[in-house]
Amino acid sequence: MLREGTDYGEREYSLEQKVAHVRAQLERGQARILFDPETNTVTLELVPIAGRRSGAQP
Repeated sequence: MLREGTDYGEREYSLEQKVAHVRAQLERGQARILFDPETNTVTLELVPIAGRRSGAQP
């Protein structure tokens, strides 16, 4: 199930822009991908500042 279109905010972003934002957060260590094998689902989660990789910028 794709949740694209459930954003709330003043500015609309294209799917390509959203993907770029998420990829950048993953590369900076600001977000991570979690997989639950019991439900076979994937979740994107923001990483608390204390848990980010060293060298990653906030």
